[in-house]
Amino acid sequence: STNRCGQCHNAGSPGQMPNFARNDDVNLAYTQANTVVNLSDPATSRIVAKVAGGHNCWLTSAQAVTPN
Repeated sequence: STNRCGQCHNAGSPGQMPNFARNDDVNLAYTQANTVVNLSDPATSRIVAKVAGGHNCWLTSAQAVTPN
């Protein structure tokens, strides 16, 4: 959705890196997503830390998008 991560982290404009929310190439999106996640320990993922720190642009509560 363009009102979430895809608003910025896309392949177009603004194309902010990492562009893991791109819809033009799922393989490139997957490669970019792997730069911000830790599949062995998701709670330590960079993306979780960003959201937990308030970097979520569509919800007022970070608790809704972070692991318990």
